Amino acid sequence: MVFVCYSHPNGKARDKFRTMFSPLRQYGSYMDFSDQEIEAGDLWKKAILAFLEKATVAVLLVTAEFFDSEFIREVELPYLLKKHREGSLTIVWVPVSPSLHEETPLGPLQAALPPGKTIKEMPKDKRDAAWKTVCQQVKDALVAREEPAINTALEGTTVPRRAQDLQVLSRPATRRTEVFIRADNSEDWYHQGLILAGRMTLTCHFGNDKTKSGTGFHIRSITTDEVIPQQHGKPTKPFPKSRTESARVRVIRT
Repeated sequence: MVFVCYSHPNGKARDKFRTMFSPLRQYGSYMDFSDQEIEAGDLWKKAILAFLEKATVAVLLVTAEFFDSEFIREVELPYLLKKHREGSLTIVWVPVSPSLHEETPLGPLQAALPPGKTIKEMPKDKRDAAWKTVCQQVKDALVAREEPAINTALEGTTVPRRAQDLQVLSRPATRRTEVFIRADNSEDWYHQGLILAGRMTLTCHFGNDKTKSGTGFHIRSITTDEVIPQQHGKPTKPFPKSRTESARVRVIRT
């Protein structure tokens, strides 16, 4: 999920980003709250913190007002920077208008735009191109977060015919992830099922009772917009068009 962090006086910048971002909603849901909404009461604060917890990409619309906001400065920014350091979130920060960002914890992070003029200081005919560049960086971050991370610790390990709750991924899926396997002696991929967002495991089947011990099986996982029909034990043909795909690992049937 994309979380947009901005100060209420910069609502026009938020609107411009939201409009440019619209075609990218297929890559991730979008949410924004301004600091002004905190004044509505504690429920707003809890709602914002809940969305911060779910966010995988944060877009920061940076201005002098951004740093003047106590809620952004004391709550949102420290929390987002902590998630960024832990590797669970990518920060894309946008220099919207001049600020003393160098004097803040945001200073060491590279901005989404080349050093120089902020968007507000750019000629009007160049601002749309700048917002497009920002959105492309957000897309890249979303795709990188979406790509399934195969559990490389499986490489070379042995598995039974039916591997219950096999940890296929090394980190939780961020969206529906489809898992496939194929044997060494075949080019056919067999659909094993899906791993839902937030999960890493799936029960997989490696061959049948006639499969020889020592047979190798390859595992791959993808994200896709296509619906995978019930295969009834048959290989998946044609193979679905993927949005992103993991690396592959090879395991050995016991």
